Amino acid sequence: MIGWLARWTAEEYIALFSFFTLGAIAGQWLAMRRENEHFRVTERAYVRMSHVSNMRTGLQWRKEPHSSEADVLIEVKNCGRTPGRVTAVWLTCKVVPKGQEFPVNFSYADGDLSYDSGEGYSFVMPSDAIFVPQELDIHEAERRDVDEGSATLIVFGYVDYIDQFGARHRAGYGRQYIPNVAGNNLTFPAVRAKLNYDEPRAPGVGWDWPRAER
Repeated sequence: MIGWLARWTAEEYIALFSFFTLGAIAGQWLAMRRENEHFRVTERAYVRMSHVSNMRTGLQWRKEPHSSEADVLIEVKNCGRTPGRVTAVWLTCKVVPKGQEFPVNFSYADGDLSYDSGEGYSFVMPSDAIFVPQELDIHEAERRDVDEGSATLIVFGYVDYIDQFGARHRAGYGRQYIPNVAGNNLTFPAVRAKLNYDEPRAPGVGWDWPRAER
């Protein structure tokens, strides 16, 4: 081995040294990249959507006992470590007759911006929250079916937000209405559809992308 190395020229030693140097630089670059990705995951904003659930809230019918219009006060909270920009809050509902399933592969329609600070978004600091009143409406016959237990009312929606690093996310929200319950009457639904989640948005999903990427 030593004799083999002794026959190398200076140019070959320089090439070998350069090869190891490039390897070390590549290793450092990969380590820095992994560290940066880890930092973004641990330090980014995590915005979740829920409903205010004290004894006077949940889903509130406007006029008892037969109103088909209801109000839900939505809380959008940043549970992460850095600020986030909320760009859309959207909520709807679906009545599912007994014996049927909530569609598993349903698709969202892009919701309108429900909370507008004048700039198209709301800046939410860590641990801070905004409250967004939402209105729901079903047919009177569906309301009776839900109250009688022959149908289930599923409330679902999402919040779109942008983290401090420029990445766009969507956090889903889904609850099932429990009739004849005083106070918080919304609970996690027993459906197979993906309603509660937090995931990156693909380009064009949501209205807040640059025009060229929509």
